[in-house]
Amino acid sequence: MARVLVLTPSFITAASGAQVPAVVDLFRALSERHELEIHLVSPEGQRGGRIEQEGLVLYPHGSGRGERLAHLLASALSRSRFDVFWALWLRRTAPYALALQASLQKPLVASVIGGEVSDLPEVGYGEAGTQLGRRLVEAMLRRSARITVGSPWLAEALRRRTPALGPKIVEAPFGVPSLLRRSDGPWSGGPLRLVAVTRVEPVKDPDLLLEAVAQLHRQGLDVSLEIYGYTQNNDLTWLAEKSQNLGLGERVRHAGLVRPEVLRAAYPRYHALVHSSRHESQGLALIEAAVVGLPIATTKVGVAPELLELGATVELADRDPASLAAAIRAAVIRPGGEATRILDRYGLPAATRQFERALEEAACGSC
Repeated sequence: MARVLVLTPSFITAASGAQVPAVVDLFRALSERHELEIHLVSPEGQRGGRIEQEGLVLYPHGSGRGERLAHLLASALSRSRFDVFWALWLRRTAPYALALQASLQKPLVASVIGGEVSDLPEVGYGEAGTQLGRRLVEAMLRRSARITVGSPWLAEALRRRTPALGPKIVEAPFGVPSLLRRSDGPWSGGPLRLVAVTRVEPVKDPDLLLEAVAQLHRQGLDVSLEIYGYTQNNDLTWLAEKSQNLGLGERVRHAGLVRPEVLRAAYPRYHALVHSSRHESQGLALIEAAVVGLPIATTKVGVAPELLELGATVELADRDPASLAAAIRAAVIRPGGEATRILDRYGLPAATRQFERALEEAACGSC
């Protein structure tokens, strides 16, 4: 059993925590065999004490960064019994993880989840595009005993970027539970119902998504699109205006952020999942769709190429509306793929074992 001090932003839990249910599922699964103490280091919410949410015990550290750091250090130093530190979302947790490691001299596991090693200046995304972001992330990766990544392409990107990190990298994706399979066959005409699970923000390229759907509509298809996910009000305004300008009107609906069980139960209503993102470190919605047997039309990001190799129904598209529209048309007439190999790789038990490996190897010094 490993004793793990976890550092994560506060958005993983409660009302906003439904954004990343796979992280909460992983924490629960690991807690069955290991001792996890989960500290929330973002400014939202209360400071001090302990709270219980999503079936987990959490220790919040709110207020200003300096005060958060002092409070976290005091909390950890009073119980310096941990075998390993584990930091997620490195740009947000780096100052705390580095300070704790320097004070307690314990090994560190870093999980690359978002844009830590990405630089997409055209859409303002990626920590690698700022000097402070680069320095913090590089320090974290350099000092980590193990680095987890969620997809083969991200592992390869890290190895190309910094070859010395290669021996530390562990492919440990976030996992999904076994889900009820979709019973409907391929689309055979009539209304075409599409779903996207995404934030409406530039890195997810909602322009590409809407323009591809608009092309299908202009081709005479009775198409509709429902979008699930957290989105700010100004982006919702943009979404409504863009849909109207493309002639889609009420064919596009934003369903908002819903509980994971609600989303998973909704997948069988649709004929395909459409994904237009410029970047994904993994792509959990892609995995869930593949497990359900929902055909996927997507840009070549995250786990999409590997899901194709594992037998999911995946059509890969270039970054233009015509290509994505063609991928949608090709995907919806195919049957859903088989789920066994996908769950063997991305099911929650398999994912938990990979994270256990990373944490245990770090804790025992690669013994």
